[in-house]
Amino acid sequence: MANTKLKLKKSSVVGRIPSAGDLEYGEIAINYADGRLYYKNSSNQIRSFLDSDQIVSLPETTFAVVNGGSSQYAFTGDGFSSSANNPTLYLTRGKTYKFNVNASGHPFQIRVSNGGSAYNDGVINNGAQVGSVFFTPDMDAPNSLVYQCTNHSGMVGDIVIVDNTLFAAAAHNQAWSTITSTPTTISGYGITDAQATLVSGTNIKTINGTSILGSGNITTSGGISNVVDDTTPQLGGNLDLNSNDITGTGDISINGSATLTSTDAGSSAGPDLILYRNSSSPADGDYIGQIQFKGRQDGPGDEIYAKVTGKITDASNGTEDGLIETAIKGNGSFTIVSRQRSDELQLINGVGLSVAGSLTASGLSYPTSDGSANQVLTTDGSGNLSFSTVSGGGGGTVDSAQTISLARGAVSVTTGAASGGGALAYNSSTGVLTFNPSTNSGGGGGATIANDVTLNSFAGDSSTTAFTLSTSPLTDQNVFVTINGVSQHVDAYSLNGSVLTFDSAPETGDAIEARTITAATVSLRDHQDYVYQLSTPGYVLSGADVNSNTLSYDVDKLEVFLNGSRLTPALDYTATNGTSVTLLTDYPVDSSDTVTISSFGKAYLVDRGVVPAEQDTPTAATQYVADTYSASLYRTSKYIIQLEHDSDDKYHSTEVLLTHDGTSVYMTEYGDVKTDSSLGSLDADISGGNVRLLVTPAYNNTSIKTQRITVGA
Repeated sequence: MANTKLKLKKSSVVGRIPSAGDLEYGEIAINYADGRLYYKNSSNQIRSFLDSDQIVSLPETTFAVVNGGSSQYAFTGDGFSSSANNPTLYLTRGKTYKFNVNASGHPFQIRVSNGGSAYNDGVINNGAQVGSVFFTPDMDAPNSLVYQCTNHSGMVGDIVIVDNTLFAAAAHNQAWSTITSTPTTISGYGITDAQATLVSGTNIKTINGTSILGSGNITTSGGISNVVDDTTPQLGGNLDLNSNDITGTGDISINGSATLTSTDAGSSAGPDLILYRNSSSPADGDYIGQIQFKGRQDGPGDEIYAKVTGKITDASNGTEDGLIETAIKGNGSFTIVSRQRSDELQLINGVGLSVAGSLTASGLSYPTSDGSANQVLTTDGSGNLSFSTVSGGGGGTVDSAQTISLARGAVSVTTGAASGGGALAYNSSTGVLTFNPSTNSGGGGGATIANDVTLNSFAGDSSTTAFTLSTSPLTDQNVFVTINGVSQHVDAYSLNGSVLTFDSAPETGDAIEARTITAATVSLRDHQDYVYQLSTPGYVLSGADVNSNTLSYDVDKLEVFLNGSRLTPALDYTATNGTSVTLLTDYPVDSSDTVTISSFGKAYLVDRGVVPAEQDTPTAATQYVADTYSASLYRTSKYIIQLEHDSDDKYHSTEVLLTHDGTSVYMTEYGDVKTDSSLGSLDADISGGNVRLLVTPAYNNTSIKTQRITVGA
């Protein structure tokens, strides 16, 4: 190597860089305005080899960093006895670290977090692929950072920043046991009142002579807070709350038993187990707490077999109501078996009550064993019930010499022979009801007719099922049938003309009465049951039931039963539109459940002697049936007919008189009045045993209203 005399050249101009002609080989130029040194290399190029802004402290620790493919950085050097992949680095604030990076295509960058932004405080040449990265953590540097490849997120490792005072050894991945033999206490190592943060890789054996891993206690003046790193902390003994509370969110799971103990010697309740639902919008029907009884099934798997639930029934301030509901699993699904309300205990959904021993309810003591056949329960007047044999009943007779005085004392009953049945007749002048024996036997009977109601009375003989009425009801809805005063459902009998036929013969002595309403001005609807078994689980019941009957009811005039148990309106179901019922039960009903909706019967009178009808006809030149009635019951009828076409204020009124011979209808139209042109034509015929009034409108959307007076056949 030739000897070259070192020469310095200078410049005070900011940004001035010497040219190749300004320097000889071996000469150095300094720009003291910029703080930079320059030299000329062997390729006759000017290079800067020192920038005062980049002058760093000599590093105390040096790491060699290479890439292992695209998944990891491999570290060697200070603190590493062998190569480590993506290791956690423990760096001390105020100390300088050098990373000699040789990982082309894998920029080595110190970041605030995994995938986060670059952390540049105290970092020189951050993100180098090949070269040196220097890092001197500031005194306010965060406790945790990461190093990461900017091209491959999997090449990442943690950097833990610690204070120089306590964890100088941790920066070199050393344990406390390597510092001056094996220290057993923190005292003497410059830490007296500092709040220490324990990090992985640091072992502290005792604090003030007490072993952390031993059986002694750790006592602090300020308490221990933010214990989050250990996700499964364990107690070596009992946990003393010291009159404080455990609060928080989440679940508590106990493998074993839990005992709540109160040492209060007073009479107040304790200890208390409180299930508190802190709802911002409490409402009627809200469930507010539940105790579940859970076990295993042989699937295998977990199963809830029973549960007790609290529920709000009235959340109104001052009138609050609640209940306790018990649900039991049976045949794989839950059934609500009981509700305990403030005023009663309900057993629902077909759940029975079995009592082993005596039963007293509302002051009545029930017998503990069954009686004999046909015996009934009787009381001794002191609340004691027993089975007894009672004579008489539906098949008994009234002695002809016996007089029965009624409530007002002015009416008495005088009887005759009752062997063949009969009817009671009332004499308004004497105030006496007289029994008139029937001359029929075994199902025969007499009849009395009052106004529009015809009463037929019969006596059962245990064999006769068919009884002939004195008049033919229009439908089975126009006759009321009772046996011994008990109303019979329409399913218990059938009608064919005037013949009433029971499904089974009434017993001998049964008093049978059939009241037929013949007035056309009485509108009746019988009690109707709708039965649903949903193939798809749900809460809403509507449309056709299992018997193809379409649900219809009057609001507040129905009862709903689930598996035989009566449900409570508003609490268990809602029914507001006349065509559907919505259940409020915990679980939807399905094909295993039977829901019965009972629509109450009703009767009302309209314009005595006159029958109204109304029909909307959407299509012109199409014949519509405006009214119909039985040809066998009525021979002649008179109609007042009104046709309306409101959209253009056209009205048409007329009268029709018609009669029939059983086959053909003869009619005449008169009194025809029109505000404009004719709104339609009239005709009549007999179809299916009924007389039909037919109207053919001349315009679309014509309304037809009729009033009919009929004369019997």
